[in-house]
Amino acid sequence: MCNLEDIIGINEYLSEITEILDFMQNREIYIKNNVNIPKGILLHGPPGVGKTLIAKALANEAGVSFFYITPADIKSKYLGGSSNNVK
Repeated sequence: MCNLEDIIGINEYLSEITEILDFMQNREIYIKNNVNIPKGILLHGPPGVGKTLIAKALANEAGVSFFYITPADIKSKYLGGSSNNVK
């Protein structure tokens, strides 16, 4: 599995990623202090910038599950039918 240190250019975003990682590893502390718990994390950007790689590495470091969902999956689930028919 990939780790965060393995990703080139991650240092630019390390402070934000460290905050997310801390939250994922220490949920009990945040819950105890009545912090609103997010249901997930959404990474956005153009294709090929490493969003999936960062998400997989983050999940691996935190020891949590990783779910990959494409926009076509979302359209299919919430709008029904095949995503090919949705515009």
